[in-house]
Amino acid sequence: MCVSSFFDACGKGVMCPIGQGIIDYKSINRLLKEIDYHGYITVEQERDTRNCDSSLRDVSQSFAYLKSIGF
Repeated sequence: MCVSSFFDACGKGVMCPIGQGIIDYKSINRLLKEIDYHGYITVEQERDTRNCDSSLRDVSQSFAYLKSIGF
């Protein structure tokens, strides 16, 4: 069994800006509209603490992406 640490996962790109990973946010948004959901949602973006110098840029890109697809 291979067990990776948090930082190993970060080094492999698991902490990417929203919209660049494998989660299908467009489908999630579509489903929320289909079920007529009007509540709050929380979207978290974890960060590799060793590379915090790009945090503001990545969060800005993530926000712009979510806004562009209707969130």
